[in-house]
Amino acid sequence: EEGVWTPTNTNSGSISGPIGQYTRIGRVVYVQGYFQTHSSTAVSNTFGGLPFVIGTTEASRSGGWTSYNGDAVETYSILASSAGTSAFSFYHGSNVIVLSTNKHMYFSLQYLTSF
Repeated sequence: EEGVWTPTNTNSGSISGPIGQYTRIGRVVYVQGYFQTHSSTAVSNTFGGLPFVIGTTEASRSGGWTSYNGDAVETYSILASSAGTSAFSFYHGSNVIVLSTNKHMYFSLQYLTSF
């Protein structure tokens, strides 16, 4: 199955131009997405809108990578949030990050969903 989805910001700050696409093969979901952080407000780190709920076990959580274009190009890891949610967060090492203003975020993530 293939389709589109819309990344959402679940906490503070705002994003613009969110767009995403996904491919689901069995229980495995592959997502790609893009958004830009708003130019006047830092954006919190929890994002939602994944096309399917993350499976009900911790083993269903997985991750991916992202890069952003602003003043520089940096790479972050992504972790699908708690089992049973449709959220994800960005990390630098083991630290959750708050995204600064006016950044173009391009990302890819995979996780397991329940049937």
